[in-house]
Amino acid sequence: MPVRLGVFLLVLVWLWLPFLLIFYLLIPNNPNLLGIFSLSTLLILFLINAARWGRFVYNNNNIFASYGLHFSVENYRLLLWGITAGFLATFALFLTEYSFGWVEFQKPTLPFSRLFLEGFLSALAVGVGEELFFRGFVLWELEQDFSPPVSANLSALIFALSHYIKPPQEILRTLVTFPALYILAIILVRVKRQHHNLLGMSIGLHSGLVWAYYIVNVGQIVLYHDHVPPWITGIDHNPIAGIMGISFLLLLGYLLTGGRNRGM
Repeated sequence: MPVRLGVFLLVLVWLWLPFLLIFYLLIPNNPNLLGIFSLSTLLILFLINAARWGRFVYNNNNIFASYGLHFSVENYRLLLWGITAGFLATFALFLTEYSFGWVEFQKPTLPFSRLFLEGFLSALAVGVGEELFFRGFVLWELEQDFSPPVSANLSALIFALSHYIKPPQEILRTLVTFPALYILAIILVRVKRQHHNLLGMSIGLHSGLVWAYYIVNVGQIVLYHDHVPPWITGIDHNPIAGIMGISFLLLLGYLLTGGRNRGM
């Protein structure tokens, strides 16, 4: 399995690098646009290569269905439920912190309609891309060789590490982010397995969390006070990068799975 996974990722990165270089040369002074183009290209290349990988390695002409990406009413229902749960959970966290006097709400710096729409589209793209890769491709590959608990924990570790590529000083400063990412990944695996390995809930939950954070962060609608240290409310104003965020993630995971470790 490590060899298969490594080969796939090496080929994917090798195909992506020329596009990344071209985008960097064409738009060197616009990091946001550079990120949009480069990540969109990476997603397209992943989809193309995953389809080929399924055909040639597993003789599977519909590998995305094996990953849990079914275009069905049930999956759409799970998607909507997940988006709602993730969105409301994030704002419940901020409302709780507001009730403690740790933050306050202020008028957004951008029109709310723009934040709402741009945030939703960006969040959905992130949710689909990351869930299809981590809870789809990576988890499925691990499951071919390992037990459900081992594959779940390995995939969660890979997810957390992939979001934690930083200089050593930043790793130490934002250390609380790592367990938060690991816990989030475990929750996303559990909700997928609890719903017949469909990706709808995982994509929705991930998208809902990102959507709410986009509105708060880009719109700057939350003002943090200095009553408590950042490791409680969230380092760099990242809601899950703090004790409160981790506590809410654990509560959200419990509520969505009923406390059951199905398939773990």
